[in-house]
Amino acid sequence: MDNDSRVLLAMCDWQWTSWDYDKCRDFEKSLALSEVINNLAMCGEENPKGAVISLLADGKLNAEGDWQWREYKRSEHYSMEGSGLIPASRWQTLLALQKELANVFMDESIELSANLVKLGIGETDKFYFDWREGYFSIADSLAGDWSSYREFWYMVQNIHIQPPAREKPFPNASGSELPKLPVDTSSGGRPAALDWEEAALEMAGRFYLGDFKPKTIAEVIREIQKWANRADGGPNENTVRPHAKRIFDAFNAWEKQS
Repeated sequence: MDNDSRVLLAMCDWQWTSWDYDKCRDFEKSLALSEVINNLAMCGEENPKGAVISLLADGKLNAEGDWQWREYKRSEHYSMEGSGLIPASRWQTLLALQKELANVFMDESIELSANLVKLGIGETDKFYFDWREGYFSIADSLAGDWSSYREFWYMVQNIHIQPPAREKPFPNASGSELPKLPVDTSSGGRPAALDWEEAALEMAGRFYLGDFKPKTIAEVIREIQKWANRADGGPNENTVRPHAKRIFDAFNAWEKQS
């Protein structure tokens, strides 16, 4: 199994959902770039920053952020800014510039900065990357006559990584895997297989019909366990409790609104 596959397998087991109290259901969320890299480091990945950039450059992982872009070519100025998906091509440029920096001591002709005169930015680094702050910028100027001379600058901040494919992309792959983060597991370490969205909708339906008006979180836990009726005896109380608390809090909010 290659390193990209191992990293994606590890990421698929993280908590990529949050609770929507209004709709009483989980919704998919993104994670800050710094959180993703730190999680991979905790999982045992030797080069978590490099692994994430490689996945983003290959299009195996997607990221979003607040970006700005400026370019000068053929005597024209162009610019845009917005929020959303960061194209894989931007990560490919960042990766290429990082590799260029790695060769700077072997080739003195390599320049690490660009003078963006036409864009009014002036002397600036060809790239700057701060994963802890969720920020990177890339810039370059290409020499030539008026038809081929070009300057460009791109910056993105508040970078968040979107969830990987919900189904593990390499279910039959063999080989060692990164240690998995202890997310949403029972006390025995077994991943909870219960469909929590279905469980929440079931409890909400009973509440709406007036069949279930719990006074404590413990009552919600017992009702979910009774509804699940799993042959292996699960889910246990520790696994159910965080989900039951969200449901119970939603019930209380609904009661106050009525």
